[in-house]
Parts: sequence; C-alpha cells; structure tokens
Amino acid sequence: ASAQLRRKLSQSIRRRTYERKNGIKRAPPARGDMLRAADPKMDPMANLLKRHQEHRRALGDQQRSDAKPYRDPVMARHQEQFNELRTKQESERHAARDALREAAPPVTFNAVKDAILEDRDNARRRRFKRIRTLRAIKREFEKANENNTPYKQRLRKIAQRADRTNKGYENPDRPKSASDSTAPVSRADQIKRAMTEWRQKNKGRDMGRER
Repeated sequence: ASAQLRRKLSQSIRRRTYERKNGIKRAPPARGDMLRAADPKMDPMANLLKRHQEHRRALGDQQRSDAKPYRDPVMARHQEQFNELRTKQESERHAARDALREAAPPVTFNAVKDAILEDRDNARRRRFKRIRTLRAIKREFEKANENNTPYKQRLRKIAQRADRTNKGYENPDRPKSASDSTAPVSRADQIKRAMTEWRQKNKGRDMGRER
C-alpha cells in the first residue's frame, strides 16, 4: 500500500511538472472529484481490523459453547448449595424470632393501660420537680434581694449625692445658703473655701505660700 501510494504521488508530481513547463492549463475538477477529495481518506487497516474482530467474536462463541458442558454442572451444584444455605438461614431466623416472642411478656390491654398510666405519672412527677426547683430558685433570689436592699439604698443615696455634687460643684457636708440656691459655685470659689477650711483646722502649716 505504501509503495503504491508513493508511485501515485511521483506520477502526479511528474505530470504537474510537465504541464507547468509546457504551459498546459488543466480544466477545473469535476464535482465527483471534489467530493472524493473532500472525503476523509480510508484507513488501510480498517478492513483488516474488521476481519480480526469477526474472527475474535467467532472464537469467543466457540470457546463459550465448548465450556458450557463443563460450566453447567458446576453452576448447578453452586445453586443447590446456595438454596440449602438460604433455607437454613431462614429457618434459624424464624426460630430466633419465635424465641424472642416467647421470652417477651404478653401484650394485653391491662399491660398497655398500666404502662400509659405509669408514663403519665412519671411525667407529672418530673413537671412538679421542675416547678419546685424553680420556686426554690425564686425564693433564694428574693431572699438575696432582701438582704441587699440596705446596701442598694446606700449606693443609691451615694450616687444621688455625687450627682448633686457634680452638677452644682458643692460640698455635701456644707449647709446650703441663699447664694447656693441662686447660682452654682465656681471651681475657683470652691477651692478657696476648701483652703480656708483647711487653714482653720491646720493653723501655722501654710508656710506663707498663699498667693
């Protein structure tokens, strides 16, 4: 096939060379030639591969037909053993189920009723226990609040006093006067008053540093 292809190729090259040298113009290709040129080239091994597949299929059929007399008895024995094993396991399963049914107590109307009542009583007990626990927690919380009431009142009074002091810049221990009610005391006046009170309590310790 390769030699034939090389021969056709060399002939085509020689023909094209002769036409080019002698000025021969070839006619346009026909429609059939164009379709054949557009079609893909056929694989030279396609026919051989097809015949090989046919032979292989025939050999496979022959091999299966030859092995059938030997294979069928073996498969029959396997099927028989499988059926015996399935029957044995089914009987054992039924026996185990019957034993469990015999061991279990009989299910009667009274037994079911007693079980339902017992479950209801258990649920009621759990609910009452939860309620008692919540009530005990509530009592402990209220008791803690009662014990902390004076402390909370003292904290509230201190906060109110600090709030009044920060707003009016006043001393909570100093008695109020008419000037305090009319206008707030400035920070400088507050410092002067504090220094005056300090000198009265600590005479001779100013060391003459007042300006």
